[in-house]
Amino acid sequence: MPAAEVTIDEAPVRALIAAQFPEWADRPATCVDAPGWDNAIVRLGDDLVARLPRRAFAAELVAKEQLWLPALATRLPVPVPVPIGCGVPADLEMLARLWDEALAAPPWPGPDVWVHGDLHPANLLVEAGRLSAVLDFGDLCVGDPATDLVSGWMLFDGPAREAFRRASGTDDATWARGRGWAVSISLACLASSADNPVIAMVGRRGIDALLAGRRSNS
Repeated sequence: MPAAEVTIDEAPVRALIAAQFPEWADRPATCVDAPGWDNAIVRLGDDLVARLPRRAFAAELVAKEQLWLPALATRLPVPVPVPIGCGVPADLEMLARLWDEALAAPPWPGPDVWVHGDLHPANLLVEAGRLSAVLDFGDLCVGDPATDLVSGWMLFDGPAREAFRRASGTDDATWARGRGWAVSISLACLASSADNPVIAMVGRRGIDALLAGRRSNS
């Protein structure tokens, strides 16, 4: 079987469903263990599946199925699957918009400050529900404090993220730049985690939170 060009798991599928088919957003998403030659299959509850290309070439095949299966279903003597929705790969488009917003935000007007530079969950220790230690100061530098706001998306859910922003006293421009840093670091974690499932999970969590936050403007 050809290697997948795109890694597909439940988190991005849930984000796509919530963004494009909110009527199915409450359905559990479960990856089928045995993917097809060209497509991955994710169950949505007991009676629906999402079928997503694993390779760029397969996108054309999916489009062909979406065009012809509805017509064939009424003419064949055996059941065939019929598409009831056609999604688009919105993740990258949404992330690109967040990145553009970060670039368009006004720069930090104050003096450079000390920043850790890599505050994702794998570098934070928690004990009894409270932060107990920060690890890995290899990226320590001075610069824009927005750099260390990545934890807002890579660590917290929506309500906790809002509390984090209020506690930090962050203005809109700094928050937008911090969100851009979260896009950058989350994608870097995903792109460099083939041999590290923990870092892959960190990246997926960040992307999932960014997409969900985009819809709720947080």
